[in-house]
Amino acid sequence: GYSAPLERRKVFGPTKFERDTVTLSSCDQYLLTSSPNGLVKCWGQDGQGGWTVRGSLQHRDAVSLVKFSGSGVHAITVDQWAVHIWGRNKEGLWSVKGEISSDYVESAYFHPVADHLLVINSSGHTRVWEIRQDDSSGESA
Repeated sequence: GYSAPLERRKVFGPTKFERDTVTLSSCDQYLLTSSPNGLVKCWGQDGQGGWTVRGSLQHRDAVSLVKFSGSGVHAITVDQWAVHIWGRNKEGLWSVKGEISSDYVESAYFHPVADHLLVINSSGHTRVWEIRQDDSSGESA
């Protein structure tokens, strides 16, 4: 069989992340981590090979999913009670822009190219949400 050569590339600095779940943005510049106590942190590369916190949120329960959108402009963090929608501002800082509350959230998925979010709860209810741009601040909501 054919084996393609792999190129090693240093993306991460020496920072140690305490985490339960973790995901990297499509641009390799941001990282979402969640710790066992429900604390979520969004990290950004600092230009020196390290990472600095660019936003954080304390969930009320353990986090089951952290995910960036395909565009890298939004992210979601999910616990059993809610889906938190994060947005990035022009300075590269991340904060929660919205919350979808539901009993026993099972999963959530971003549309591959549009700003739509599919949320499924354990009773089988499925809803599609549109994430809109907030014109007044230039931030995503």
